[in-house]
Amino acid sequence: MQNNANEMAVFNTAIYVRLSKEDIVAAQSGRESNSITNQKQLILDFLKDKPEFNIVSIRIDDGYTGVFLTVQPFSAC
Repeated sequence: MQNNANEMAVFNTAIYVRLSKEDIVAAQSGRESNSITNQKQLILDFLKDKPEFNIVSIRIDDGYTGVFLTVQPFSAC
């Protein structure tokens, strides 16, 4: 939130990454998929020089793709 004209607005931000269909085997074997690892790194790299985004959590949908109509709880890291 911005207090005066000289202060930058800061946004509390959650990062959400999800499993790709190609990496479902990794998730089923209990390992974090390359897709999840790469997504997290890309987002963190993008945000590292953007102080207006305060990362408050990273949510992971690893092992449950978007093809199902029921939604499972996210993992937090």
